[in-house]
Amino acid sequence: MPLPRLADRQLQPTRRNLGQLAQRDGQQLCLLGMAPGTGLLILLAFLAARVQIAGIDVQPLLIALTAGGIGAIVSVMTHLMLPSLPVDYHAGNS
Repeated sequence: MPLPRLADRQLQPTRRNLGQLAQRDGQQLCLLGMAPGTGLLILLAFLAARVQIAGIDVQPLLIALTAGGIGAIVSVMTHLMLPSLPVDYHAGNS
């Protein structure tokens, strides 16, 4: 067997492991990014519930914030459940 093919065959498990590690890293970054967003959403909803502006009903704002937050969380969770999470290996290195 030619040397390049042998080397390629021996490197396949390493490439597969690297892909799995990158997948896991991407999932962790998504979850870590979701935490501050969820906290900010809760803070905004709390502030909107406390603010009383004359003549303005804040209930539609609270409904919109809640619906948007739930949609964002469902979107991230759906994205994480994909069998192949698209990972940009060079993100953050530039």
